[in-house]
Amino acid sequence: MFYTNLDKKISEIQEVHTIPTICSWSDLLGFAEPYVKSNWEPCETEYRKIAERLRSMQIICARNLVAMEENVIVSNDAIMRNLNFENINHIELISRWFRSLIYFHMAVNTWEKRHGYPGMRTVVAGGERLLHSFDDARFEDFIFNYTKKDPEGESSLPQEMRDRIVMYSPAAFQMNTGFSKSYILDGLGSKYGLEGTNIYIDQSVLKCLKHTAYFLRIEQSQIIQKETDMGIHFSIVNPENHWFHMGFELGKPLQVSSKRLSTTVYKLLYFYPWDEDPKDFRIDPAADFPYLTIPVSI
Repeated sequence: MFYTNLDKKISEIQEVHTIPTICSWSDLLGFAEPYVKSNWEPCETEYRKIAERLRSMQIICARNLVAMEENVIVSNDAIMRNLNFENINHIELISRWFRSLIYFHMAVNTWEKRHGYPGMRTVVAGGERLLHSFDDARFEDFIFNYTKKDPEGESSLPQEMRDRIVMYSPAAFQMNTGFSKSYILDGLGSKYGLEGTNIYIDQSVLKCLKHTAYFLRIEQSQIIQKETDMGIHFSIVNPENHWFHMGFELGKPLQVSSKRLSTTVYKLLYFYPWDEDPKDFRIDPAADFPYLTIPVSI
């Protein structure tokens, strides 16, 4: 018998394997300014403004999630969204995720502009995540089993206390290189050409989409990547109606080379979802979001 549930979790050797991933990093621009100006001691008025920005971003994100296909972490002024490829059995599920991400980005920037704030930037990168250990350790896991009425059962502590997470290592973000690359690129920012309230797509995303399309048995001939006057067109064509499972109009290639990462990044100009005729409809991530509703301010 194990002394604690934590001992049991530690003893269960996780089979090491990798899973493809696409991860986004979105964060609010100019967020540190009130902290820096106040030497990291903002007044109550500033704290209310800070809380309003954070609350609005989180509410908008929650209203634009694809709950079956993703996991999300909110940390300070950043939101990370990870697409779970274990649940993907059709390329259009990825298209749905991208549309929800773009609508989230548009809605936050619309809210920010209305309230006189700088806005938000989003970076999307592909990679793999390396599953290596247990997801979490809860307070109940630290209770010695010999103190319980049933050593194999639960303790007599209130459930809220038993369920409290003490250590968190969510599987969706365990050694997630898509997460790492999107974080690095966002941190490089305008000095490396990732300017303003835009969405940037790393080349690893296109590579991941190609591999996924092949895996899901979509004909290679239906994947289009070509140069245009704007930059790059990338799409996966639905042969049944010649619409796109998804499509991107991307800006000119932006070469990024730093000590931590060398890659090519593209500014997202337009997105074509799976359920609209691309001849008639495309989403402009720089446009105002027309369906913005946020509860009363703090």
